Amino acid sequence: MQKKIINSIPVLTFSIFDEFQEMGHAVFTKETGTLSLYQGDIEQAKINREKIKQALCLEDIYDVQQIHSKEICSLNALRSSDGIYTNETKKPLFIATADCQAAIFYDPIKRVIANIHAGWRGLEQEIYTHTIQTLVQKFQINPANLFVGIAPSISADHFEFKENVPEKFKRFEKKSLHYDLKAYAIDELCRQGLLSDHIEVAKECTYKDDNLFHSYRREKTSHRQGALVWLN
Repeated sequence: MQKKIINSIPVLTFSIFDEFQEMGHAVFTKETGTLSLYQGDIEQAKINREKIKQALCLEDIYDVQQIHSKEICSLNALRSSDGIYTNETKKPLFIATADCQAAIFYDPIKRVIANIHAGWRGLEQEIYTHTIQTLVQKFQINPANLFVGIAPSISADHFEFKENVPEKFKRFEKKSLHYDLKAYAIDELCRQGLLSDHIEVAKECTYKDDNLFHSYRREKTSHRQGALVWLN
């Protein structure tokens, strides 16, 4: 990922989206402070979000209470779920994370965006498949036109199941009891028709890099970083 400073706010960005001037995105680190309005220091998160809105010249930020499901919703019908999609401009969609994946979807043909939260439970329920199928149904997209960036998340070196390993993850075992959820995500996306060169997965590990990322598995924190996407 690329590191940038935008009006004093440090962000990470995906090179895969560089060519698309009609959309914007930003991935935040713990340098920006906690950003979740659903756990932890909510008042501080509100202050931190205001700083982001001012720095990125955004009027508002839209999100949902995440529930580790495969459910997603339209911006026009927000509800507890694990993703939001829209084709409206100037409506930034936010997903909070602290080890889980935040996946930004963009179709430059139909001008549709989605922001998806995927922990192991969401991946087990194939939330990315559900997202793609929903975008096909709602906007008649072609999956081959989609671009996806997956923000920093926990790596196989630090993600383990000590028991009850879901069957679909077993072939992604990297070492004893440690599983590569990033590789699983790429595999699921490609099985649904995405092109491999349309996918960028951050190499950074939220567990390992305690200077940059909040990690629930590392310290049971209630603080969250996150990812943001919008159409200009």
